[in-house]
Amino acid sequence: MTSSVRLRPIALPTEHGGWMIVIAPVLVGLLVAPSMSGVFLGFAAILAFLCRHPLKLFLGDVQAKKKSYPRTRIAKNFAIAYGWGATLLIGVCAMTCSEAWDWPL
Repeated sequence: MTSSVRLRPIALPTEHGGWMIVIAPVLVGLLVAPSMSGVFLGFAAILAFLCRHPLKLFLGDVQAKKKSYPRTRIAKNFAIAYGWGATLLIGVCAMTCSEAWDWPL
C-alpha cells in the first residue's frame, strides 16, 4: 500500500508574511536600481527562502523521530533543489555581472 504525499505543503511555506519579507525588498530594489545582478540575487533570495521550509521538515523528521518517511525524502530533495538553485544563481551573478553585486550580501 502506497501513501500519497502532497507536495505543496512540503515545497511551499505556509506563513503568509514571510513571502512579503523576501519579495518586497527584492521588488523595491529592482525598481530603484534595476540590473541583471539584482534579478539574479532576487531569485536567489527567493529560493533561499523556499529552501528553509523543506529543510526544517527534513531536519525535524531526522532529529526528532529518527525515522525516514516519504515526506522526509521529498523534503530533502526540495531543500537540495532550492539550495542548489540559489547557489547557481549567485554563481551566475558573480560570473556575468560587472558591477559590485556582492555588497548586499
